[in-house]
Amino acid sequence: MGHGPSKSSDSEIGADLKLLCDSKTTQQERLPAFQRLNAHFAPVTKHQQSYAAELQRVFSLRFGQWPRQPSSTWSEQCASRLADCVRGCIYGAALGDAAGLATEFLWRDTVTAHYGEGFDFRPGCEVYADSHRMGFPTGDWTDDTDQLLLVLQSLLESGGRADAVDFGAKLMSWKEQGFEGLGDQGGCGLGQFTKAVLQHAGFLADPKGVAQQVWEKRGKSAAANGAVMRTAVTGIPFFWNLGIVRSNTLELCSATHADPRCAASCVAAASCVALLLQAAAADTSSADLDLQEIIEKALALAEEDEGLGDEAQSELRRFASASSLEELQLDEPRSIGYTFKCLGSGLWALRRAGGTSGADPKKVFEQTISAVILQGGDADTNAAVAGAPLLGCCLGYSQLPDTWIRGMPYVAWLEAWVQKLLFMLQLPVKAAEHDITQRR
Repeated sequence: MGHGPSKSSDSEIGADLKLLCDSKTTQQERLPAFQRLNAHFAPVTKHQQSYAAELQRVFSLRFGQWPRQPSSTWSEQCASRLADCVRGCIYGAALGDAAGLATEFLWRDTVTAHYGEGFDFRPGCEVYADSHRMGFPTGDWTDDTDQLLLVLQSLLESGGRADAVDFGAKLMSWKEQGFEGLGDQGGCGLGQFTKAVLQHAGFLADPKGVAQQVWEKRGKSAAANGAVMRTAVTGIPFFWNLGIVRSNTLELCSATHADPRCAASCVAAASCVALLLQAAAADTSSADLDLQEIIEKALALAEEDEGLGDEAQSELRRFASASSLEELQLDEPRSIGYTFKCLGSGLWALRRAGGTSGADPKKVFEQTISAVILQGGDADTNAAVAGAPLLGCCLGYSQLPDTWIRGMPYVAWLEAWVQKLLFMLQLPVKAAEHDITQRR
């Protein structure tokens, strides 16, 4: 998000900016200046009348209902479980994203030195004081979740079928204005490759064509993670039909990213979501889930793209099967935004969840996301992918940590969009085990 400034004198702002950007100052010395600048440039607006009006606007929106799964006869228990998984997918992304901002673009050594191994990462925790983090409201998610919600909004308006032109228009509008009802004055945090695509004059008319041109102009070497972070939600509409999931995902990936590695990453992540939802629809308990089988099926679907090539397929498998986060080298400066690294951290998180049978699910979520965040690099994106298609969808919303959810300032707005999604799927709108109003 990109919030507008509150009132403060130019001289005070200038002095604080000078202190914040002085490499000779310590984090302790910078912190008061950071807090003042953060309150000035990125105030939380949830108590303002404009936010109340935005909530009312979103809750009053109506969309044409999507087709239901053919011949589906979900029991009440099964429908509640499905709704819990869908809600968990969206919330999991936002939680990972918001918590991950704390170490985004930091080296692993810097993270360890500043936070320590056992730091309590969560939305709203104290973050590293620098100019990057200064522009985000305390506890808020970043552009990763913003773009996921743009995908959701586009799908809501198009009957659950992806439309790259419609999504491209929403992405451009968000870039210019942000989410105005949340106090934004523009989108904040766009990756360099996505930004280059949006700056092309022909983007609105032909986003996929422009994305292809930009990729080719850059030597067909750019495989950034700017699409995989937003496509978990494409695994939800028509989750029972993997063909539609695949086509929706590819359509929305190609709106900004043409590299086959980006497409493969997006298909793998979205397919994991769809397969997890299929298991929930079949009333498969979490304890009985074969997560490795789900991962294998998702990777097989990702490899169907003929443009991927043998070398890229081998690399996909290598990153997808990483046995540790250290193996992924998530903070390596030349490749922190590589799409396979992002996917690899997410699949590592899903496998880890499957290996903690009997543990408190909320602790599993906290510890797994925190482990990803501790690696630094593109931490918010890596944690968003780990939190959405994987941990959030697998565990369900009811198993996500309350304290983390309460730390996000705009959780009521997020819930409004989740309820639209659940209504489209003809699933229970009310949270299964928690009153959402207690978490605002």
